[in-house]
Amino acid sequence: MLDCVLATPPRSGPRDSHRRIFRFGDMLLVVATYAAVELLISGDEFRVNIQVEPLTSLGSLAFVLLCVLVCLEVGDPQQWNSVMDRLRQISLALGVGFLIEAFLSYAGVAALSPQVMLIGSGVCAILLTAWYWLFGIVVPASRAPLKVLLLDSDPALEALVRSPVFHGRRYEMSGPLDDPNTLDAVIQSNPPDYIVLPDGQRELPTATLLQMRSSGVVMETASEFYESALERVSTRHLRPARFLFSGLTPKRQNLAVQAIYSNLIVLGMLIVALPLLVVLMILLKLTAPSQPVFQKWRCAGFNNIPFTLLRFNSRSWLGRILKSMRLEGLPQLVNVVRGELSLVGPRAKRVEFVSQLTRHIPYYGERLTVRPGLTGWAQIHSPGADALLELEYDLFYTANLSPEFDFRIIIRSLRASS
Repeated sequence: MLDCVLATPPRSGPRDSHRRIFRFGDMLLVVATYAAVELLISGDEFRVNIQVEPLTSLGSLAFVLLCVLVCLEVGDPQQWNSVMDRLRQISLALGVGFLIEAFLSYAGVAALSPQVMLIGSGVCAILLTAWYWLFGIVVPASRAPLKVLLLDSDPALEALVRSPVFHGRRYEMSGPLDDPNTLDAVIQSNPPDYIVLPDGQRELPTATLLQMRSSGVVMETASEFYESALERVSTRHLRPARFLFSGLTPKRQNLAVQAIYSNLIVLGMLIVALPLLVVLMILLKLTAPSQPVFQKWRCAGFNNIPFTLLRFNSRSWLGRILKSMRLEGLPQLVNVVRGELSLVGPRAKRVEFVSQLTRHIPYYGERLTVRPGLTGWAQIHSPGADALLELEYDLFYTANLSPEFDFRIIIRSLRASS
């Protein structure tokens, strides 16, 4: 036996193949259903339009289908415990498709007819639900719990056992092993999908582990498994090297792209909400003339640069109503347009709180390598005041910042608020 720690390869294995097949089925059904309904209802007119103006005729259909497919990508089939979970996801995806199509019609862009959208969405919902049910019957292993073998005990993994992910039956845990020499017997009796290695130095049965990795078993250290299972970074295992070598810092190109789409989206929202903002400002001043319309908080922003966060004053009776309706933060759209906030990011906190937390919690300041956001990964998982737990989610977000991840967070936020 060798005293070493094995390098962890990228995730792979049958589950990834199952996921790709399932997603391809989703894509095929959505595209085929809407195209077939459009062809059946419009008939020769649709064929003529394709020949005369192919970009205009197919552009709206393609854009709506793309939005529906992106929404279907949000979520992991292994986490769905029932057909109802699948139906909620389908309803969300088709609802977004309706909203996009309504916006295109309002903007005067060639759009699908309401009849096509209604019939196509109904047929699509039935077929996607049937596909989920059929795939589970044909490939039952795609929904079976992932078998995870722990080679050693680790305090951080106790959080995994207590988490909803574990109770959602996504994982079937076994171990830790008292004696690594029993690994061969354990593997023979119950072959695992994952083997979790200790983070520290320990004698490992390297030959057996290499053989298991070659057969498709995924190897992860305890900190890596904690991160992939809970989608947050283990603060117990944090080391400076992860920050020094950009392991937890966002890519510059992703920050630049985020600034573009975040500002454009929020600018559109601000234009639409401007009449409401003006009316609320007037009403707040009329109902409480002695009080300011806005509460202004000095918060720590990108790279710890302070900025003034705007909120409606919630001390008056009207302000309390706005707070109960979650409208007190509406002025923060201005902060986004000014580049102080982003659509998605860590929670904005006052300068004095950040200063105190940075002194007491190691690496707390690293969460501000991105702009604070109107919503975020920590906000939807840790709405309370647990700063350490919030930091774990924030660091996972900074490490994985991307347009796809932001879209996933926005969808989750909308679903949580509905």
